[in-house]
Amino acid sequence: WYQEVNTHEKLITTKTNKSDGEPFAYTQQINAKEGNVVVISDDIGNYIQLTSSEQHIILETAAGAKIELIKEDVIINCRNYTVNATGSITTKTPKAVHNNDKVTYSGNSFDLQMDKITYVAANYVIQSENVKITGGSLTHNGSNVGNTHTHIGNQGKPTSPPK
Repeated sequence: WYQEVNTHEKLITTKTNKSDGEPFAYTQQINAKEGNVVVISDDIGNYIQLTSSEQHIILETAAGAKIELIKEDVIINCRNYTVNATGSITTKTPKAVHNNDKVTYSGNSFDLQMDKITYVAANYVIQSENVKITGGSLTHNGSNVGNTHTHIGNQGKPTSPPK
């Protein structure tokens, strides 16, 4: 183990080894000259790095999971991402973009409150024991299919509206 203070290079380094059977070796280094602090790293590739001059913090595992804080931005790279909240999760943003192969929501209820919802899909399937649509007009390809919709019978007279 050693600790070094180098005033010429503006470095303070603390380093451990595995000479007594320790499972990992660690390095802690402050680089005051560059404005860069590696808070801690180990000999298998895990590290935390603070770069003050760039307002940049990195946390990375040897397996590749990585969180970066860059000024006002946060970037997370990982295999799986789980959030467990016992209360609620609130996201407030002017725009959210999700690029996913598949999205699954599960739970007891799913409520959307929007001014406008547009679905664009090759196929759109609703599978439910009961479907209830309430509101103003309902159209399909510009034709009214709502509660005022009627069919013209063989005699040119409207049939009864849907019940």
